[in-house]
Amino acid sequence: MYTLRSAAKNAPWIRRIFLLMNGAHPLPQWVPEPEKTEIVDRCLLLPSGHCPTRNGFAATSVAALIPGLSEFFIFTDDDVLVSSPVTPDLFFPKALSSPMRTPQCWALSTTREGHSIYKNRQSTGLRDAQLPKTYTGHILHVWFPMRKSSLLKFEARYPQALAFIRSHHRGRYSSTFNEHGTRRSETENSNEESLMGIWYWWMLATKACGRVSISSIPPGNVIDQITTYDTEKLEKILQTPRLFTCINDNLMWAKGDPKMGHHARKGRSYEKELAVFRSVMEKFYPDPHGRSQLNFDDNELFRNPSFMDTDWNENGTGGWP
Repeated sequence: MYTLRSAAKNAPWIRRIFLLMNGAHPLPQWVPEPEKTEIVDRCLLLPSGHCPTRNGFAATSVAALIPGLSEFFIFTDDDVLVSSPVTPDLFFPKALSSPMRTPQCWALSTTREGHSIYKNRQSTGLRDAQLPKTYTGHILHVWFPMRKSSLLKFEARYPQALAFIRSHHRGRYSSTFNEHGTRRSETENSNEESLMGIWYWWMLATKACGRVSISSIPPGNVIDQITTYDTEKLEKILQTPRLFTCINDNLMWAKGDPKMGHHARKGRSYEKELAVFRSVMEKFYPDPHGRSQLNFDDNELFRNPSFMDTDWNENGTGGWP
């Protein structure tokens, strides 16, 4: 909810927003810009028998298959707020020597080579030639500029790898245990199948994006996850100019959600922290229509649209020239 409010406040140039969810759902009343927002049933895009899915990586893998998605789009998770006004040029700058716009690959590595996705490839049953590579390093929680045609070429080049990722509908996969959605694999919280490292390796390798050092988003411009629920501290964080702020799963930890495995924290008050979180977020990201009392379940704050895509263009009538 607050991610969408932040987009309405700080990126009003976005033309369309897709929420990729399990199953068909009516648009919730709290959506701030219903005229440009659409819920997409990801079960229509994933292979039969592998949806509903609890695996955000599997859900992300079908992003480029969304009907009506334009060539240049922005991917983000449902818990990443854009915290300051941004323009399309931040994501898709024009090159001085060309009128074409190019997505920025906020590089996770200093080389184009990348490395193997899986710690234990043999457990996957896939050959090296069937697997793309990825980048290591900490993946910042930001908005990622993407190019649909590049991802569709990736789809055609690595069908076996994508089929393997999409089959892990019960939760994250661990090649160490060759399991997905088990207590062991969830506790390991493996990022092996994170599509951002994989897609950026592919886009850089095929020159579909421009390499930009990750230092171009200074650490001070990104709050990678909110970990405090003290009113004064939280307000101080949000009033400091940033590009992006990630809410992350810390409130779910306080709630002791069993899906969080060993991360669940005891001795914390979910109700108290939720009240602080709501009050501060309402102050900084109020409903643009002035609705102070919205009927939504607490879990709506964290329920997995796990993918938000922003589809936009310069002229409002098609893709970038």
